[in-house]
Amino acid sequence: MIILSVILIIVWERWGKERVAGDEILVLQQNTEKGTRISEERLTKHRTGRAVPGCMTPDQIEEILGKETTTYVHGLVPLFPDDFAEEGLTPDAEADRYALTVCDAWLEGFPEGMSRGDRACFYCDGEFITEAPVISVNEESRSFQIAAGGE
Repeated sequence: MIILSVILIIVWERWGKERVAGDEILVLQQNTEKGTRISEERLTKHRTGRAVPGCMTPDQIEEILGKETTTYVHGLVPLFPDDFAEEGLTPDAEADRYALTVCDAWLEGFPEGMSRGDRACFYCDGEFITEAPVISVNEESRSFQIAAGGE
C-alpha cells in the first residue's frame, strides 16, 4: 500500500497535477523578435501550475492576431496585452519607423481623448503636411509619440 501511494504521488506530481489543476495560458511557440506580426501558427496553449495575474488565456487569441510584438518576447512564457500593438505602431529602425515625441509647444491645442492607434495629422500654415499613427500619449506633459518614418 505504501509503495502504491508513493507511485501515485510521483505520477500526480509529474503528469496529473499540471493537466488537472493547472491553468491554461497563451504562449508563443518560440522566441519572437520585436515587430513580428502574430499569426495563429506562432501561438500555442500551455498549462501552468498557476497563471500569472493579467496574462492572456486561449480565449483571448483574437485580440492579438495580426498585431505585432512591441518587444522581444521569449517563447513558452506568459503573454500580456502590452506585449502587442497594432501593426505599424512599434518603432523599428529596420522598417525605417521611429518614435517621435510631439510636445505641447508644437501644438495649437492638445486633443482631448487621444489614444494609441489614433492618426495625428500635421499642418503648416493651413496646408496638410503628413499624418502618422499615435503610439503613446502622456496627458501630464501634454505630449504624444508618433511612429514616423520614410514611408
